[in-house]
Amino acid sequence: QALCTHCRENTHRAKMFSSHEVIHMSKCAKDSQRRCSTHGELYIMYSQSTKNMLCATCFRDTPADARIHCVDIDTAWQQASKKMEKAANSICEIQAAVRDGVIALKTQLDELKHSMDAEKRALNAYCQVMQETIGKTHGSIMAELQRQFDGKDRMVRAQLINLGTALPILQMHLMLCTVFTTGATKYQFLELAHPMLERLGRVAQLGHPSRPSLLTAHLKINYRNEFSKALQSFLAQSQQTHNKDTLYEHTHGSNQTDSHGIQ
Repeated sequence: QALCTHCRENTHRAKMFSSHEVIHMSKCAKDSQRRCSTHGELYIMYSQSTKNMLCATCFRDTPADARIHCVDIDTAWQQASKKMEKAANSICEIQAAVRDGVIALKTQLDELKHSMDAEKRALNAYCQVMQETIGKTHGSIMAELQRQFDGKDRMVRAQLINLGTALPILQMHLMLCTVFTTGATKYQFLELAHPMLERLGRVAQLGHPSRPSLLTAHLKINYRNEFSKALQSFLAQSQQTHNKDTLYEHTHGSNQTDSHGIQ
């Protein structure tokens, strides 16, 4: 018959207990002496080999070699009670150990949560201080970069102004020289060439270089070194903490190994 698991189990239980009679526990307590279902006599002995109670007739029918395993009802009850008490005590010990284990694990969970929260707070504080340090270092490096830029910018602009003032004078005299050379006759040229040369010589001695000394346009700041210096304290502290944790784990692991070896 095709049945689901639930129906099959319930049907099996119903068939298994269909011949049983349900009685109240008080009736079982009042029934102090049970009778043999075969002979109708009171039980007087208990067979430890077959785990059955025996009446007088059952005891007489028992082989002689099996009678040595029979004891009276009271003795059997006392022995069974002691075994039951011992088993119950063992279960109680296991229950106590399990309860202690549960309490210890719950305590460990609380400690883990507390450690997690504490580590989060420490991590956030550590990162906050590091970010502030990085921000300050970044600001100082940017200020230094701006200072270098402003200094070189002023110098280049000053040279540009100087060259800008000299350029019109040079252009004017160059144009004057060109016009004089192309427009003057030989006699006019020879008559005015010497004053013109003196004037051009004075212009050439004004101190304006034909090509100014150009500054390097490359700005360079060793920002990696600056950040390394700023974060050196954090890195050193992290290394010390790592060494302490490694030493603790090594020592703690050795202690646990020794304790297991002693056990």
